[in-house]
Amino acid sequence: MSAHAIGDVSPLPAAEWIRWIKDQQSIDDTLEAMTAIFEKSFQDFQYADVWLEYVQWACGHGPDFAKKVFEQAVEAIGLRFDKGALMWEAYLDLLAILFEAASDEHRDKEFKLICTLYKRALSVPNWNVCQLHERWIEFADKYDVDEIIKKEVEQEHNKTAKKLGEFKTWEKKLEESEFSIDVFSQYLEFEKESFFERIVEKHPDCENLWYNYGQWVEDTLKRAADIRCVYERAVRNCYYSCGLWQKTLLAIENANGATEEIGRLWLKAKECISSPDDDYSLAGEIYAEGQKVLQEAWGHNWDPQFTFRKNYTWFAFTRLKDYKLGHRFWEDILASGGGRFADKWLAAIRDERQFGNDLTTARKMFYRALNSVSDHPHQIFEAIIQFEREVGTLEQLQTALDKVNTQVLQRASRPQKKEREDNKTQKHNSNRPN
Repeated sequence: MSAHAIGDVSPLPAAEWIRWIKDQQSIDDTLEAMTAIFEKSFQDFQYADVWLEYVQWACGHGPDFAKKVFEQAVEAIGLRFDKGALMWEAYLDLLAILFEAASDEHRDKEFKLICTLYKRALSVPNWNVCQLHERWIEFADKYDVDEIIKKEVEQEHNKTAKKLGEFKTWEKKLEESEFSIDVFSQYLEFEKESFFERIVEKHPDCENLWYNYGQWVEDTLKRAADIRCVYERAVRNCYYSCGLWQKTLLAIENANGATEEIGRLWLKAKECISSPDDDYSLAGEIYAEGQKVLQEAWGHNWDPQFTFRKNYTWFAFTRLKDYKLGHRFWEDILASGGGRFADKWLAAIRDERQFGNDLTTARKMFYRALNSVSDHPHQIFEAIIQFEREVGTLEQLQTALDKVNTQVLQRASRPQKKEREDNKTQKHNSNRPN
């Protein structure tokens, strides 16, 4: 299978991309064709070697285009401790050539660009920052750079030099651990901004790393296009991840992606993550056995907070697809003391509507709840009225309102009735002879 065919369905290593790029150069070296293949490669990873190929090729297509590509390169690779210096040095080489060749009219502009680039390069920790600094000193002395500019550059370098030791320590730990994911993860907490690209290149099939990368982009960069790019690359590497596909589809929608594109990716996602129906019967047997053991050990108090039964009920509905079993458990919860609580009734009715799809049964449960709930009856009052507004007829809504009003009056009269009975008892006791 050709690299082109493989690259359409899965990521390629840097060497394969470079081989493909060389082949493309021999076939069609136009600006449009070459730019397209370079950009396609970066959909997999921000390979430093591929970026180096890109900037070298760009230098043959005019200084303005070359500068544009170099800016993209230092944005993608320049912050990396291990490979960043490659881009800064290559960019400085280009500007040095342009400066030497510039006419008197443009020489000052090119000079300022070089000084600015040195300042940027020396503000980023990397393996060769000391050599870059020596190169800057030589340049500044040769061309008599203004003292103010020299001071600004030195300030940036001094701040970078303070960080250098920590970066080298982490790099040493990485080498000693043979680039283990555990040490990468610890290093990530130290320096996330320049590190994500490097770690996903080394461990592209680690689902959690892509989650962390995507979340970091969402929380920090907050640019829809960047968020989309990360998640699209994530599912190319972790195509089996349902969660990453969800993130990808949402990111495309937030980036105003076309409806057709979302639909196409949705179909692709279903192909990647779909599988035969899972058999949960064994887990169901364990649930049943657990219930039996708890009942034998604790009797009537085996599940006082209804936690086990609620979990079992949800499992029965969602995994076993056994509506009768789930319904039976809710009835058991309500009959075992749960019927006093509004939240239990509302949860039972919610499941009845979702999994049983039986409005008649749900309506009957609401009417039972009216007579049973003692903690927060107003929640049931509001819920049954809203229920009939959504699915009932005008007559059914009126019936619900009548029942609610009757309950309100009955509950309001209970304290008064109890007070009259207490007064009657006190009066009777006062009339008894001593």
